Amino acid sequence: MKSQTVIGALAILSLTVAAFVWYAAGKTTPSPQPEPSAAHVVILLDGTDSYAPFLPNAIAEAKKIVMGLQPGTKITISTIGADAGTEFLELEHPVANHGPMKYIDKEKMDKQRICQELGTLVNQPIVHTTDILAKLNDDVLPRGQDVHILLYTDARQCDKDGCLEGQHYRKYPLRSIRSLQQSRVCFIGVAREGLSGSDWDKLNDQWKNYIKEHGGSLDVFTESEEATCRVYTK
Repeated sequence: MKSQTVIGALAILSLTVAAFVWYAAGKTTPSPQPEPSAAHVVILLDGTDSYAPFLPNAIAEAKKIVMGLQPGTKITISTIGADAGTEFLELEHPVANHGPMKYIDKEKMDKQRICQELGTLVNQPIVHTTDILAKLNDDVLPRGQDVHILLYTDARQCDKDGCLEGQHYRKYPLRSIRSLQQSRVCFIGVAREGLSGSDWDKLNDQWKNYIKEHGGSLDVFTESEEATCRVYTK
């Protein structure tokens, strides 16, 4: 009887310790936070000749992102070229938030219209040089902590100071731009000319450091359009 009492006491003690450990773990382990949603998505597509073969696929993936945006999200669409003068097709346009109605779904119609305008980018004049900095420095480019800037580009900056183009990566000082004000930046469709692994890492690091120095964060740097599309449409 005495041994049974001891065993029972030990069992109760074990349960008490386990409960305390479980409670402490619950108090000290933070729950995973959801990915912050964008209040404004900026889609910039490379309109240069080196990227032309990949532009239709980039537009197709951008359309999927548009169709997956939450109602009320603002969207800006433009192209990257030799300067910042390319027309913005949609400037701070919020996706309709009326949702399905009896006879018409305004949200779906709005997204379809934006996708049609995205499709017109294949008819834009093709230029040679890719001046990404000119577009990021544009006066009308949205900026802020709720802004996600998606650049569909090979990431080959080229201007009067130098070029990040060709088969081999050659670093050169990039000129300054105005602050990105905590915008989240994604480079999509990078390394179309087949960079080596070490050159890829150098190019990634240069853009990551540059974006950080100018008040933003480089969230994505990838060759795949689909991977980024899944992130923004989940």
